[in-house]
Amino acid sequence: MPKQGLARHFSPAWFAAIMGTGGFANILYSWGNLWPASKYLGISLAWLNALLCVIFLIPWLTRWFAHFDQLRHDLDHPVMGNFFVTMPIGIVIVATNAALMGRNFLGPQFVLIAAWIAWLTGVVGAFLLSVYVAHHALTNEQTPPQALNFAWLITPVANIGVPLIGNPLVGMLKQSGSAAANTVLLFNLAFYGVGFFLFLFIGAMVLSRLVRHPLPPAAMAPTFWITLGPIGVGTVSLLGLADMAKLLGFLGSVDAVYLLAAIFWGFGFWGLGIALTLSWYYLKRGGIPFSLSWWAFIFPLVAYTMASQKIASYFSSSLILVYTVFLTLLLTFLWLVTFIRSLGGAMSGKLLEPQPQAPQQS
Repeated sequence: MPKQGLARHFSPAWFAAIMGTGGFANILYSWGNLWPASKYLGISLAWLNALLCVIFLIPWLTRWFAHFDQLRHDLDHPVMGNFFVTMPIGIVIVATNAALMGRNFLGPQFVLIAAWIAWLTGVVGAFLLSVYVAHHALTNEQTPPQALNFAWLITPVANIGVPLIGNPLVGMLKQSGSAAANTVLLFNLAFYGVGFFLFLFIGAMVLSRLVRHPLPPAAMAPTFWITLGPIGVGTVSLLGLADMAKLLGFLGSVDAVYLLAAIFWGFGFWGLGIALTLSWYYLKRGGIPFSLSWWAFIFPLVAYTMASQKIASYFSSSLILVYTVFLTLLLTFLWLVTFIRSLGGAMSGKLLEPQPQAPQQS
C-alpha cells in the first residue's frame, strides 16, 4: 500500500497495541524482584514500545491534516470513534514506562519533562475526545443497538488512566518542591471521577443492550475483555491517588482507600469470568477471526494483572500472588499471539487496509 493510503486508512486502534505492550512491560519489570531476568525483558519491551509509538504517531497525526475527511468518518463512527482516545492514553503508558524504569539511564529531568508532556496529552486528549464522542452519540439518532458494545468503555478507561502518569508526576513535583503538585493531584482526582462515573453509566447501557439484543458478531468478542480495563486501571489509579494525597498531607492514612480499591478490584473476578465464558462461547461457534480488535484482549488484562500485583503485595496474600502469576501467564500467551499476528498482518498489508466496521444505522 502506498504511504498516502497508509496514512489515510491508519486505524486509531493501533494505539491499543501501545497501551497493551507498554503495560505488559511494566508488569514484567515489576516481577523482577522474584525473577531478575523479567526486569530486563520489561526494559527491552519498553524500548520497543517507545519505538512503535513514534512510528504510529506519524500516520496518526498525518490523517488530521492530509486526510481529515476519512478521519472524521472514523471519529463519527459509533464503534471506531471510541478508539481515538487510545492515542493519548498510549502516550501516558509510554511515560509510565519511563517513570518506572528510565530514571537511572534517562535522568530525572528527562523523566519529569516526559511525564508533564504525557499528562497534558492525557488530560487534553481524554477530555476533548471523550466529550466529542459522547456528544455525537447523544445527537445521533441512527445508532443501532449492534453498535453498542464494551468498546464504548475505552473513553472511561482513558479518563481513569490519566492518574497513571499523573500520580508519579505529583511525586516528582513534590520532590522538587513545585507548588504545581496540588493542582496536578486535583486534576487527577477530577479525571478519575469522570472516568469512574462514565464506567458506571456506559457499562449499564451496554449490559442492558446485550441482554435485550443478540450478541455482537464474533469479530467483536475481544471487546468483552474491556470490562477489565476500568476495573484494573481504576484500582491502580485509586491506590496511587491515595498515596499522593497522603504525601501532600491531604490524608493521614491510606488504609480505608486501599480497602475501597480492593472492593473495586474484586469486581474483576466477575469481569474475567464473563470474558472467559463468552470467549469460549464464540470459540465453540466458529472461532474469533483475527483483527486489531484482538488488542482488546491485552490492555484490559494488563490493567487487571497490574492491579492484582498491587493488591497481593498490600494484603500480603500468597493466594492472590498465585492468581496474579496465572494472569501473567495468560497475558503472556495472549500478547505473544496477538503481537506476532499483528506484525504479520502489518507486513502483509492486511491490517493497513480499511478495516470492516459495524453499521452506523439500522
